[in-house]
This record gives sequence, C-alpha cells and structure tokens, in this order.
Amino acid sequence: MQTSLALTALVMGLAGGPHCVAMCGAACAGMGQVAGTQQSRALLSFQGGRLLGYSLMGGVAAFSVQALGWLTLESAALRPVWSMLHVAALTGNALDGALTMACFALGSGVSLGFAPWLMLKLKTLGDGTWGIRLAGLALAFTSGWGLWLGLAHNQAPWCAV
Repeated sequence: MQTSLALTALVMGLAGGPHCVAMCGAACAGMGQVAGTQQSRALLSFQGGRLLGYSLMGGVAAFSVQALGWLTLESAALRPVWSMLHVAALTGNALDGALTMACFALGSGVSLGFAPWLMLKLKTLGDGTWGIRLAGLALAFTSGWGLWLGLAHNQAPWCAV
C-alpha cells in the first residue's frame, strides 16, 4: 500500500470529521450517556464496528473494481462503466482498499471520539439546547460556504442563471 494514499485517506477522514459528527454524533452522545465502565466499552465497540465496516467495504469496493476490470476485457460493452468506476477507485486490490478505508475511519473517528464528550458537556449548560444550536449554526455556515464557493468560484456553472 502506498504511504501517500494512506496519509491522504487519514487526512480526508480528519477533514470529513464534521460530516461524521453530523451523521453519527447524536448516536455517539447517546452511547456516551451509559454509566461507568459500560460507557467506554460502548464507545470503543462503536468505533471498532465503524473501523471494521469501513475496512470490509473498502476491500469489497477494490475487489469489485478488480473484477469489473477483468470483465471489461471480456465484453466491450462494459468498458464505459469500467472507465467511470475506475476514476473513483484508489487501490488495485482488496487488502489495499481495506487498509485505505481503515485509515479514513481512523481519521474520522477522531471527531466521533470528541463529539460525544462535547455534546454531553453542552447538555449540562443551561437548558441543554446549546448542542442543537451549535449543530444548526455549523450546518448553516458550511452550507453557505459551499454555496459561495460554487457560485463565486464557478465550481458549479450549471447553478448560474
């Protein structure tokens, strides 16, 4: 496996952490409310399950692209599909695909490890709605930023009138 690919996947996981928090942060905070030693076990089980799931799906995706590549040699009709899927493929075999996605899961797991702690801390402030307000503010900010980049930098010309 290429070190640069592993590092890129790890950084992408770190950068994509806010998305993961938006998707799974509430579930992590719910698991974080379990008392005592069960709390650590629940959160570690969740992170381990994520790591295993991402790794397995990365391996399946890489194997599928490999298999489709072989199939395109046998059928010219599948070559356009192969070309389209090959652009999203990062690795050449199942083990490298699994390791790449494991690196991504580790990177995004940093945010998912921090999110339950932050959400539970915000719950104790005032009436407990600060976590919801902060999540809404983050969503509004990132949505506005994405729209601005798309319009101001001509990233999405089909959106312009």
